[in-house]
Amino acid sequence: MRFALAGLLLTACATSQTPPAQHHATLLVVNQGSQTLSFVDASTLTVTKTIPMSPAPHELVLSPDRRTAYVSLYGNREVVGDRIAVIDVATQQETGRLSLGGKTRPHGMTTRGDHLFVTSETSQSVLRLNRAGEIDWTGDTKARGSHMLALSPDSARIYTGNIGSDSISVIDVASSHSVASKQIAVGKGPEGIALSPDGFELWAAHRGGGGISIIDTRRDEVVATILPAIISARVTFTPDGRKVLLFDGPSNSLVIVDRAMRAEIGRVTLPGGPGGGIVTSDSRTAYVSVYEPFRVARIDLEKREITGSVETGIAPDGMALIE
Repeated sequence: MRFALAGLLLTACATSQTPPAQHHATLLVVNQGSQTLSFVDASTLTVTKTIPMSPAPHELVLSPDRRTAYVSLYGNREVVGDRIAVIDVATQQETGRLSLGGKTRPHGMTTRGDHLFVTSETSQSVLRLNRAGEIDWTGDTKARGSHMLALSPDSARIYTGNIGSDSISVIDVASSHSVASKQIAVGKGPEGIALSPDGFELWAAHRGGGGISIIDTRRDEVVATILPAIISARVTFTPDGRKVLLFDGPSNSLVIVDRAMRAEIGRVTLPGGPGGGIVTSDSRTAYVSVYEPFRVARIDLEKREITGSVETGIAPDGMALIE
């Protein structure tokens, strides 16, 4: 079975300007509240298809060949999720579900080669599934609320943001699950984390208290804590590694940070509270999920302005982009 990242579904019509003619892409959006996955034409910002996805989908990733999307079925208060939905991108249909072997609350995911990596919050672990959909490795985070994850460029180490333990776990992929991971203390409630494209820095956003911890991954140490007033649930690097996007809830803003200066260089006011975002390969355009009104906004990162939006289902969450 091939693994592929899937994007979040968008479920409504668009109100937008037409983007540059050379940009053609498909955006996938997971609507957590509507329990759906939407496919969106990114050039026209129109929803082309929406399919059911339950219980309570959260995150989405694409396989390296971008033919398959995986959606973590986290669950809700009534149902505890324990599966990963597999989506064929070409047909836009669910083709099956992967079992987590009794582990529950899958959330953050990434793919590399023939493997899919996913966190299981309740078991405080990271699971690796192979091409056949079998769990062939388990890494213990030794921390509560292991939510999002990041994989080093050489696939040697996994990092998880642990909301309940105010820490980042560092797991050696070559080690067995019995080997305790290293813990790096950060601020309160590190929900969103992201690894820089070069792999040298991990940025962790403290949703529980504000601010961003910057970790030097060559030393596994916090080297700076910045922007204490910003409360963000996600962190996104532009593919060129020059900028970092934060999603400030109190001000309903996309905050653009210069990575080298570690300082805010601009922001875009959104129509509602931001969730997270994804950036095009040329680092010029971002798509940001917005809560109430439920939609995804397209943002020109150079002009720092919204160039269009598309309505979504309830609570748009994870996204992926196929260019």
